[in-house]
Amino acid sequence: MEIQSDHNFTKAIYLAREGKLLHSLQILLKLYEQNPEDNFLVLKIAEIYEKLGNPDSIVNLIDEVNPINLADEYLLQFAQIFIRNSFFEKAADLISIVDKTMFPESYFLKGQSLFFNKEYEFATMNFLEFINNCKQSDILGEAYQYLAECSIIQKKYDTALQYAEKAESLTVLNPELNFIISKIYYLKEMHCHAKEYIMKALKMNESIKDFQDLAGRIFYATGDYSKAEKYLKASAENKDDSEIFSLIGLSCLRQKKSEEACEFFNKSLKINPNDLIAKSALADCNK
Repeated sequence: MEIQSDHNFTKAIYLAREGKLLHSLQILLKLYEQNPEDNFLVLKIAEIYEKLGNPDSIVNLIDEVNPINLADEYLLQFAQIFIRNSFFEKAADLISIVDKTMFPESYFLKGQSLFFNKEYEFATMNFLEFINNCKQSDILGEAYQYLAECSIIQKKYDTALQYAEKAESLTVLNPELNFIISKIYYLKEMHCHAKEYIMKALKMNESIKDFQDLAGRIFYATGDYSKAEKYLKASAENKDDSEIFSLIGLSCLRQKKSEEACEFFNKSLKINPNDLIAKSALADCNK
């Protein structure tokens, strides 16, 4: 009998939907003792562990089952769970077992796991394999976005822009992609284009600190020190970053707000006494 037809399994799923996760888990684990080979049951147990915030138990569960006994479609689902919970090497190990001729989308997950594990060259290879093998996929834009990010980190800004533009042609209303394109233009010192895209990103979500930080840097580079100050101050809320404090100080100094500039240079030096920008600018403030 398939596990989905079992009365106790149905009861466990109902309890999970009601939020009674521990009770649901007890029933599922009892069923697992009798059906350790049932991939669907193992997946449901893993999902409960994830909801309970216990990812280590998922690792133990998969090790106990032995991944080689899992069907490819379940390996991919477990890989996604591992990626969500920052077990990137574990995810990559599972994906390596998958038959990629039957499941070419596995290249995307392998790329993700490698990207988050900071293996950017190998991540790039896998995202490109995914694109070559899944030309009709609805996540092609996301793959190109990852490729752009890999290229930024490797300082290949022209290549990054090509990938980002391809991603832009495949997606709509994506503030993160606008941020990435703005960052590429900023790194290429094409500040007008950078400003255009960061404003698009901010229009969609003005509260993201990374967006505010980049906006402040762009406005500082273009000489709009008032807006630079505004966005840098917003990005600096609830965090201590000597570089940002120094930039805020410089923005204030350019507006002849010497007293406030000194305050931020001192904040910077309190965090990093060797901050050369703050040291030099503070001397100017005190003249």
